[in-house]
Amino acid sequence: MAVRDDLREAAYALETEPVYDVEVGEHYIDGQEPTPSPEVNTVEVVGLVGERANEYETDEGKLICDYSKNRFYPDDDPVVACKYPNMSSDKVWHMPQSRLE
Repeated sequence: MAVRDDLREAAYALETEPVYDVEVGEHYIDGQEPTPSPEVNTVEVVGLVGERANEYETDEGKLICDYSKNRFYPDDDPVVACKYPNMSSDKVWHMPQSRLE
């Protein structure tokens, strides 16, 4: 019986865990940044969060899906951690995966 329970839990995890189409270390274009310059809009993925936009809460206490720039993306989209390499800051931004082009 324990084996069957383990299989059920594994199947449930596969259904609920986010699936990523991006890779850490790769560069993408942020589709929501207002500037027309690809150099400024370029982000580097620095982490795969493992949570969805309607699950991951920022330090400000907001869910990723609740930010106005993310309202056009699915609430259950996987969250990625990114940096803008052409900015002078090392700040890490979290955004829905489908925001990246």
